[in-house]
Amino acid sequence: MERIDFINAERVRWCCYDAGISVDELALESSVSLDSLQNMLAGKAGLTFNQLSKVADFLGRGVLFFLEENEVQEEKVHSVKFRSLANQKPNLSLKLKK
Repeated sequence: MERIDFINAERVRWCCYDAGISVDELALESSVSLDSLQNMLAGKAGLTFNQLSKVADFLGRGVLFFLEENEVQEEKVHSVKFRSLANQKPNLSLKLKK
């Protein structure tokens, strides 16, 4: 299978940070090998569409989210709809965020 080499690794890292998980946990939960994820994050190799799709599904994003070149604009991703009365972002589980 062909590999997608232009995955924005910073967006994957940002999603892991936002979800409060490590790359190890992402590999375990998405059924993508840790070596494949680490190689992608290091820019050594891409992921197949199926692997990227599994990562995207687990993180609650579309595949195209990880193919955009620019940085994540957090104010667009986290709207004020999901803020507390004190304008704080609540600590929600990844499942609830999806």
